[in-house]
Amino acid sequence: MDVSLMKKESCRAWGLSIVSALAGVIAWSGSMPAIALAIFMPIAVSLQGTRRHAFITAAAYYIGSTWPILPGAKAFFGANVTWIESATLWLTSSLLLAIPFGLLWTKTIRLRRFGIVCALLVISLPPVGLVGWASPLTAAGVLFPGTAWLGLASIAFFCAFCSRGPRLAAGTAGILLLLAQSTYRQPVSPPSWQGVNTNFGSGFSVASPLMEFQSSEAVQCIARESLSKVLIFPEMVINRWNDATASFWEPTLFRLRQADKTIVIGAGLPIPGQSRSYLNAAIILGRHPSPPFIQRIPVPIAMWKPFSTTEGVPLRFLGSGTTVVAGQRSAILICYEQLLTWPYIASALEQPGILIGIANDYWATGTSIPAAQNACLQAWSRLFGIPYISATNT
Repeated sequence: MDVSLMKKESCRAWGLSIVSALAGVIAWSGSMPAIALAIFMPIAVSLQGTRRHAFITAAAYYIGSTWPILPGAKAFFGANVTWIESATLWLTSSLLLAIPFGLLWTKTIRLRRFGIVCALLVISLPPVGLVGWASPLTAAGVLFPGTAWLGLASIAFFCAFCSRGPRLAAGTAGILLLLAQSTYRQPVSPPSWQGVNTNFGSGFSVASPLMEFQSSEAVQCIARESLSKVLIFPEMVINRWNDATASFWEPTLFRLRQADKTIVIGAGLPIPGQSRSYLNAAIILGRHPSPPFIQRIPVPIAMWKPFSTTEGVPLRFLGSGTTVVAGQRSAILICYEQLLTWPYIASALEQPGILIGIANDYWATGTSIPAAQNACLQAWSRLFGIPYISATNT
């Protein structure tokens, strides 16, 4: 190959990687419309001429989209975590998500299209999907609202065929986009439901029992005084729900039952016989109580300890994605799950009537993580035409 042509191809390849990184940064900055830019990554991967550059392009996208892990991990894991450890977590997760795009890239164009679709599936489904944040499939909710599974298939089709059949891919996607955008109507949440954001910080942790008591008192006061019939409170506003907690809450719960109110509260549930483990749950109390809804995918390493059965929060990725809240089948996504693809897909299969997102993001203050969570929740709500309610503690 001519030297000048080689240089041109190299510049083109690195240019695609740089733009892919920028697309990742912008797409996951916290703006829901910006998520549409995420589709650039698989398209850029399919445009690359070598497996190495395909992998670098995907890695650049994930490095750009997940940079908030750097400050977020240090705050989440505590002061003992070094910047080197945070960077290692950031880069390792980014490279892991890029590997399927590199491995499934091939010089054969027809197979390459199939490889792009397979890579999108691999990063969405367990086990890789357990860290499958920043998925380009999330863009389906921005571009093709209300189209549900057809929208997901359309995103995969567009990403796979845009590079080598741009007219057909763009034309098909454009028609669906116009139809979806012109006919979509944002679903309205039930008027008597309310998501309650709090600013308790980390004060309700075991290390500060006084502030935990004060936050519990504040939650009860809000629940009693609100005119709403269903109130959603953030993840872990009750550090541990046990018999003593239930007794403390009983007067308020009695008043809620009398007022025909139901509350959903994020709380930790102790596991009998395991002092260092707990379940991260949403408990449903008041007029229409239901069994606790247990988080399916806790944060790997920080909460879910892959190599331990006696500490941390257990992984339950095959657990139910919905529960009944005040007679409404509801999909509950707890914090980290809002950034992934699998929890939404699994929940949608159970045909919920509402999406509920609860999070405890005090550790992510100053990063785009809380906004990205809400943007994801909104995008998936749009895709399936399901109303959503969120509640976040900061």
